[in-house]
Amino acid sequence: MLSEITCEYCKNKSYTFENPFDLSLDLPTPKSFPLYGKSTSLSLFDCFNELIKEVSIPEFLCSKCKQKGKSKKKLMIWKQPPILIIHLKRFKYDKYGRLEALKHKISFPLSGLDLQAYTHKNSKGCFLFILDFYF
Repeated sequence: MLSEITCEYCKNKSYTFENPFDLSLDLPTPKSFPLYGKSTSLSLFDCFNELIKEVSIPEFLCSKCKQKGKSKKKLMIWKQPPILIIHLKRFKYDKYGRLEALKHKISFPLSGLDLQAYTHKNSKGCFLFILDFYF
């Protein structure tokens, strides 16, 4: 994985690399999807879109300009691992602090899962990132 953080002040980008063999994916929960109760169908691509979504970091110290403030963070896949385990985070806390199961159905292809759209454009050695599922 490649983590890219961009400083809002000087636009400096800092990068962190790690090679995970597993990815924990959040289920998207926009207002149009019910959180609990009635089932909603999502795709594995919806979960990957949630993973690479840019998020704000309110208190980040930039290594270049030394300003502490807002920054943006984005994750991308950098290198294809030989084996990738995908874990779906199917539980959320409700407003009372109780753990609730999300009831979304997740569709995914059994073969030919193409993750090139979630791979960084400058990734070397990752010409084809298509996975097959094994149970």
